[in-house]
Amino acid sequence: MTMALTRIGARNQHALVRQHQATHRHPFWVRAVSGTILATVSWLALPTDTASADASPPLTVRARVLPATGPLNPHVIVAAHHASAPPARSPQATATHSNTSPIQPGPPVVRNRLVSSDGALDVALGVYNDCEGATPLPATAVINVCVHGRTYFMGHNPGVFTPLMSLRAGSVLTWYDGTGQTHRFRVTAVHDDNGFKGVRPWAAPGIAAQFRTCLRPDGSVVRVLDAVSA
Repeated sequence: MTMALTRIGARNQHALVRQHQATHRHPFWVRAVSGTILATVSWLALPTDTASADASPPLTVRARVLPATGPLNPHVIVAAHHASAPPARSPQATATHSNTSPIQPGPPVVRNRLVSSDGALDVALGVYNDCEGATPLPATAVINVCVHGRTYFMGHNPGVFTPLMSLRAGSVLTWYDGTGQTHRFRVTAVHDDNGFKGVRPWAAPGIAAQFRTCLRPDGSVVRVLDAVSA
């Protein structure tokens, strides 16, 4: 009788143990899902040989499976983040700066102008080509192309050439021609000549330019400045 009771007690004890294990054991699908998640996370963390030098930093994945609090309530937590990922840069921050500054325009080219070094004379120049002298002299200063061997400048006084009356030997004038080239002249002599029609002042050898204006309103006497290249 005692032996029979002992065997019955042992069987009951084993039955209780199996019932407890069955109750607290995770179902098969819980273990399968947990294994799949861990395998997927491990695959994502593997480095690749085809990554380029400028690709993003490798993805570091941390996975942790928490024990189930009950037979049907497993909790799986997967945390992923970029290891030491640099902050995103805006296109302006990553743009390459090149020397693309626009070329600054130079000063404007001066053409057909006569300027004295003291600034008193600064006039535009035209051309006088009536070699008979029948055409009146215009109000602007001109170059008389009918006079050869030197550059012959003419202008009215009173008028555009009035500043010539204050110039003396040693004064410098600059002529900007039609191409923008500069020609500098230094005054060597000042003299008054006959201004009758058709009479042109005499020029000594080496004179590169002469500047003529009226000394009297009727043009009977003219002031002439002789100049050499400076």
